Amino acid sequence: MVPVAARCETVRETRTGESQTAKCIIKAQCSATVKTLNETLDSYLKRRLCKHIFNLRHQFKAARTLKDTLQNSEAVIHIDLSENYQCGYSREVQSAHFGASKSQITLHTGVLYTSKQSNSFCTVSDSKHHDACDVWAHLAPVLAHLKDTDSSITCVHFESDSPSGQYCNKLNAYLMSTIPFEMGFDEVSWIFYEAGHGKGAPDGVGAAVKRNADDLISHGKDVLSARNLHDQLLPSTSIKLFLVAEEEITGIEKSLPSTIQPVAGLMKVHQINCTAIGVIDSFRLSCFCDRRNIPCTCLKPVRTLTIPSPAPARCAKSRRMKTRQKRRCRTAECGASKCQKQDPIDCSSRVL
Repeated sequence: MVPVAARCETVRETRTGESQTAKCIIKAQCSATVKTLNETLDSYLKRRLCKHIFNLRHQFKAARTLKDTLQNSEAVIHIDLSENYQCGYSREVQSAHFGASKSQITLHTGVLYTSKQSNSFCTVSDSKHHDACDVWAHLAPVLAHLKDTDSSITCVHFESDSPSGQYCNKLNAYLMSTIPFEMGFDEVSWIFYEAGHGKGAPDGVGAAVKRNADDLISHGKDVLSARNLHDQLLPSTSIKLFLVAEEEITGIEKSLPSTIQPVAGLMKVHQINCTAIGVIDSFRLSCFCDRRNIPCTCLKPVRTLTIPSPAPARCAKSRRMKTRQKRRCRTAECGASKCQKQDPIDCSSRVL
């Protein structure tokens, strides 16, 4: 018999006169045979770990195939939201270290790959929402710069990890199916790496930006805001910097429609493609074995319309006629007997 730990209990707490129920995971001692332990571990490995390792290796292989066979009209943008950078002063009193005295700056880092070269970039902002609207406000200047430097690029492939709050959600899918097409691109795809394995090169870009910012503070300069960081780092780094204002994020939030159709099973999807506004094809795994067709024809996609089609308009005259028919009960077929039970007055004598 061996002890194993796994138990979930429901705990009821009373705070300020109100009773609340919550689930909490606790460490508990329970007994089982070695055979049961081996069977449980074997079942877990087959159900979870094997699938995770397969998806991990497949996604890395697909991303490498894409970069090795990149065409002149394509670009790959590998992105990641870095940990917020805390502003600082070159000289400060002790009390400035505590509380909310120092603001934070959002860093959205990435590497842009084309068939000719690769460039690192970082967008900075004072906004700390980190949602889909914030992500696309950070991506918009990068796409505009890409279009200005090479107008022949018509297809963009995004690569990232798969956090549901930032990249892997219906808002991001909708914005991906609209904003790039408004900027002149014809095809867009998004590759999601397996959970916990999507950092890569953008993580190094974030580390370089933070190290350069710390050097500024060490040499007697203050970093107080995103604009301040952008203006001081711009002449001293080879990383392309972009400043994102909070008004740009608010503008994207206001442009969202009231209803957005979610992509079915998005948390299990590893690639979404878009070749028309509002139309998304989702794939369980990524594949670029056929570079002549995007998306690849060897996988069966699930198509989603992120913008639901509006209901057909109804004629005002027909609506009035139907309303009159509901209110008028002249024959037994339309419910005269029912009306007579409720009201002794003849239905035909009622005033519309």
